[in-house]
Amino acid sequence: MIIRSIKLADFLSHKSTDIDLCDGVNALVGPNGAGKSSIIEALYITLFPSTHTGIRGGKKELLPYRGSKRSQVSVVFEVSERRFKAVRYLNVGLSDEVRLYELTNGEGRLRAAGFESVRSEVAELLGVRSSEAVGDLVKNTIISLQGELTRILELSPSERREEVLKLLGLDYLVNSLEVVKSVCSKKQAVLASERMDREQRIQRLKEEGERLRAEALKLQKDYGEKQRELSDLKGVVEELELKRIRLNEAINLVDLIEQALVHRRLEELEGELNYLSQLSEWDPLKLKDLIDKARVLEEEIDECRKRERLYLSNASKELGVSINSLEELSNAAKAVALSLESVVRSMARVESLIELYEVYLNKIGETMTCPICSSAINDPAAIRSRLASEIIALKSELEKLKAEEAGLLSKQNCLTNALNELRALVNYGETASKILGKYVEELRKAGEEALNLCRKLNVDSSDLSNCCKLLEELKNELARVKAEYDSLKSEAGLREPPQSPLNELVAKLAHYLRDLGVSVDASLALINRQWAAETRSKLMSALRAIEEELRRNNSKLSDLSAKLGEVKGMLEKVKARISEVDDELSKLGRELDELRVKEKVVSILLSFSNKYLGKSGELAKALTTEARRTLEEFTNDILKHFRLGVSSIRISEDFNISYVIDGEELPIKNASGGEKVGIAIALRLALAEMLMEKAPTTIILDEPTIYLDDENKEKLFKVLKEVANNLRQVVVVTHDEKVMDIADRVFLVENEGGVSYVRSL
Repeated sequence: MIIRSIKLADFLSHKSTDIDLCDGVNALVGPNGAGKSSIIEALYITLFPSTHTGIRGGKKELLPYRGSKRSQVSVVFEVSERRFKAVRYLNVGLSDEVRLYELTNGEGRLRAAGFESVRSEVAELLGVRSSEAVGDLVKNTIISLQGELTRILELSPSERREEVLKLLGLDYLVNSLEVVKSVCSKKQAVLASERMDREQRIQRLKEEGERLRAEALKLQKDYGEKQRELSDLKGVVEELELKRIRLNEAINLVDLIEQALVHRRLEELEGELNYLSQLSEWDPLKLKDLIDKARVLEEEIDECRKRERLYLSNASKELGVSINSLEELSNAAKAVALSLESVVRSMARVESLIELYEVYLNKIGETMTCPICSSAINDPAAIRSRLASEIIALKSELEKLKAEEAGLLSKQNCLTNALNELRALVNYGETASKILGKYVEELRKAGEEALNLCRKLNVDSSDLSNCCKLLEELKNELARVKAEYDSLKSEAGLREPPQSPLNELVAKLAHYLRDLGVSVDASLALINRQWAAETRSKLMSALRAIEEELRRNNSKLSDLSAKLGEVKGMLEKVKARISEVDDELSKLGRELDELRVKEKVVSILLSFSNKYLGKSGELAKALTTEARRTLEEFTNDILKHFRLGVSSIRISEDFNISYVIDGEELPIKNASGGEKVGIAIALRLALAEMLMEKAPTTIILDEPTIYLDDENKEKLFKVLKEVANNLRQVVVVTHDEKVMDIADRVFLVENEGGVSYVRSL
């Protein structure tokens, strides 16, 4: 794997960082806290994703840049000349997203999405068999996070052995004996329990089989009895059904008889209608109406005459003379009008004289001359006195004339009202008399019509009143007959009369009634619609009784059929269960034989495991020895190229590590810091080659010089140079700027105001 580029957006202190790496040594240099390690952590969680990030305490909410809810990391890498791009989105409060693309000619094709899929694809590209363990494997081989580079050398031999065997997948084999013992012990217990269970179940099934066979015999007997009972009940139901059919046929015969009666009655009614149809145009109300109208008019004319006489009498009293006619009343009114006119003229004359005399009287008082002729007046006082007397006399005369006028006006009003009322009464009386004459003529004609109709219908016509009464009764009879005819016609509908005569229908019904045991007198003389209704009622009652009995028996039949079905079902279930018991007994017998064989096999397996498995087992010893030998061999091959001064290392059977320098074998604790770093890098590369089935091409080291003095740092940088000569790519994260002397590309990482910036030097 070769890392080509890393891009960070809103990740930890990196707002926007873009780094392109080259073949050879890539150095990320900067002071502590600048954000260097964040770049390697971002690369690690993107290429080997899991729900637990494995960095910063596993707290995902700490990874996005402050205030941001989403981070993005993009890593482009190469494997076997193929280029890939892994992208991870970290979302606060939501699920993360991760995708893997294969890049061809600048175009990306999605290879995987999701933690498991991406991790599996990357593991396959690196040649790692287990995708679950790929993250731990890489942290112990090609990617060294801060402070973990020499961890494998600092472990105790037993811890180192467990760590190496775990990475190689051999820890399971070392622990296999205990596992096998536990499994075999559990399996023996399970097999013994299962064997006892099979034996007990076989015994229970044998007992159940005997009980089921006894129950089957009992059910078979019960089934036969219920079948016989069901057959008898079906016979009863069939008889009742036949009787129900006969009753329905009898009811149909009653319907036919009633239909025949209806048609016979219709024929009778048609004769009556033909006889009474002469009355269809005669309206008894017309004659009554004419009589009533004439009587009312006569009464009104009489009343009018009385009122005429009353008005004439009142007028006579008012005038004090006898007035006996409208003409006399009219003349009297004219005379009063003339008198009133004369009085009005006299009143005007008197009023004029009074006005004139009053003028004279006033003028004479002012001058001594006559106001008319202008002649001298010798005695004005005498003249004024005479004028005053004349005025008084004229005013007295005027009062009399006004009183006379009031009396004449009262008479005139009375006469005018009486005259108007009398004229109206006379006019109404004349009009009413003419109308009464017409009514009398119409009454004469209507009476003759009624008498002629009575003669046609052969009823008493000697008296008009009696004739009209008889005609009205016949008219009512016509309405009743027509109503009955229409009702029967509607009832008969469009059906034709029965083809069989009435006597044949009655005889056939009598035969049915005898067979059914229904007591009804079917004598032809008694046959009418009431008889048909009563007979139908009896037959319907009998039918309801039969249907109720039929319903009860059908219910019994249904219940019995259900019970028979239940017994049959139970019998079939019992037989099926007997078959199942027999099959299960056969199966359990075979299983019991197999379990006994398995118990023997487990016993043999336990003996085999005790010999070959476990820490002291032959197989575990052989595999552990081979793993130790291979790791030692691969590590020494790598150390040859480092020019570290260390010629080789040795790994004992208990995984204690020693190193050989200048021909002397020394414990690893005696090694200097630089030597330990070189040996640790060699061990990591050796493990990577063993686990990835191919030689590694990249190693990433985060702060490898930590805790080293200047001398050992010089040695480390020389080792890194040698590593770069043997690997395609080395990525070093360090605060030590001396790494720039060996680096092919240097990136300066700085933090300004809490934001990390990376620039290439």
